[in-house]
Amino acid sequence: MLKFFEEKASIMDEMNLLDLTVRKLLKKFGKGNHKPGSGSAAAFQGILSSNLIVTVISLTLDPERIKYYKESKEQLGNYKKILENDFIPRLEILFEDDSVQFDKVIKLRDLRNKTLESVEKNNYEQKHLNQLMIATEIPIEIAKLCIDISKIAGFVFNNGFQSARGDSCVARSSSLSAIQGCISIIDLNLISFMPNIWTEEKRLEVESLTKSYFEEHEAMKDNFLSLQQERNKRHLLRGQVNALMKEIKGKKVYKDNEIEDFTSKLQNLIWKNKKHLWRKELGSPLKTLKPSTVFKKILGYQYCDQDYLVNTEDPNIAIAGVIDQQSKVVYVSKDFNNEERNFTAAHELGHAFLHNQPIIHRDRPSDGFAKRTSKNVVEYQADKFAIYFLMPKKQVLQVFNEWFGTNKFIINEDNCFTNFNKTPKVIREECKSKRGLALKLSSLQKQYNGRFLSISDLFNVSRTAMAIRLEELNLVEF
Repeated sequence: MLKFFEEKASIMDEMNLLDLTVRKLLKKFGKGNHKPGSGSAAAFQGILSSNLIVTVISLTLDPERIKYYKESKEQLGNYKKILENDFIPRLEILFEDDSVQFDKVIKLRDLRNKTLESVEKNNYEQKHLNQLMIATEIPIEIAKLCIDISKIAGFVFNNGFQSARGDSCVARSSSLSAIQGCISIIDLNLISFMPNIWTEEKRLEVESLTKSYFEEHEAMKDNFLSLQQERNKRHLLRGQVNALMKEIKGKKVYKDNEIEDFTSKLQNLIWKNKKHLWRKELGSPLKTLKPSTVFKKILGYQYCDQDYLVNTEDPNIAIAGVIDQQSKVVYVSKDFNNEERNFTAAHELGHAFLHNQPIIHRDRPSDGFAKRTSKNVVEYQADKFAIYFLMPKKQVLQVFNEWFGTNKFIINEDNCFTNFNKTPKVIREECKSKRGLALKLSSLQKQYNGRFLSISDLFNVSRTAMAIRLEELNLVEF
C-alpha cells in the first residue's frame, strides 16, 4: 500500500504544475521543497501580469467602449496578440522548465555534498555547475519578458480602460516583482562560478536588467502617484461642488438668473478640471457639457441608459428620465432621440443640484421646456438648469457670431444671401414668424472641424430647444 502511494505521489510530481488547481499549486510552493521554486514563482507572476493586461485590453476593445480609445485601438490589439500568442505560452514553458532544471541542480548538489571521494565530488560539482548555468538562463529570459510586460502595462494604464487602471497597476507591480526576484536569483547563482567569459556575459546582462528594472520602477511610481493626485483632485472638486450646491439646493423659490449663475459657476469648475475629468485635450468648452460625466465623476451617481421606463402612476405614459437621489442613480430612457436624451440627462442633473425630493421622474419631453406653473415649478426649474448647462450664454453668443457673421440676425439682403442664398422676401415667406426663423437658423448646417453641423448639432440639443434659446438671448429679429 505504501508503495502505491509513493508511486502516486511521484506521478503527481511529474504532472504539469500549471494543470493543478491554484490551491494545490500554492501548497506546492509552501511545502518547503525546491520544486517549484523562486524562478517558477517569477514566471507565474509574469503569467498573472500578462493575463491581467489582456483583461484590461479586452475591456477597452469592447464595442461599447472602444469609441473612447480609438487612437490606441490598433496598438492595444497588437499587444493582446503578443501576450496571448507569445509571452504567456513562453512563460508557461519557463515555469515548468525552471522547476525541472533547478531540480536537476539540487539533486547534483546533494550528490556532491554526500560524496566523500574527491574525484567523484569534483565530477558532481562540474555537472552541478553545468546544470546551474542552464538554470541561470531561465530567470534571465523571464526577467526580459517581464520588462516588456511592465512596459505594456504602462501603455495600457495610460491608454486603456481608465476604470481598470487598478488591474494595470497590479500587472505592472507583479511583473516588477518578478524582475527583481529574477535578478536576485541570477546574482545568487553567479556567486557559485569562478570568473570566465560566460559569467562576464551574464554580469553585463544582469546589470542591463537592473537598469531596466529601476527605469520601470520609476515609471510605475509615476502611475502610482498619478492615481493619488487624481484622487486628491477628484475629492477637492467634489468638495468645491458640494460647497457650491449648499448655496442653492432646496430653496423654495429660484429666479432664473440664480439658476443661470449657479450653472455658470459649475461649468467654470468643470472647465478648470477638464484634464483631470477627461484626461485628454478637449479644445472647446462645449465638449465639457456632458451631464453623464458630472453624474458619474463628480456626484458619484450610477448613470444608466434604459430601454423603457415605466410610469408607476400611469403605465401608458412614457418616462424620459428618473432620478433617485437616495440611491444615487439616474435612468435615461433610450426610447427618445439623442438630443432629447441629452436634455433629459441635463434636466435630471438640475434636480440633483436644485431639489431634495428623493425620486423625481420626467414625462415625455416636449422639446425640453416646461412652463412655469405652481404645479410643475420643479420641472420648470430643472429645464432652466438644462438650458443653461447645455447652451451657456457665452458659448451660444460666440458660436452664433461665428456661424452667421452677426451678433443678431435681422432679415436683410446681406444676412439672407450670405446664409441662405435667398432674398428677404423668400425667407419671410418660409419662416412666417420669429420662431420659424429661429428654427431655420438652428437647423442651418455649416462646416465645422471638417464636418457639416447645425448649431443645434454642435450643442447636442433639439432644433426647437436651440430655437427657443436663440429667442431668449434676443439673437433673432423677424
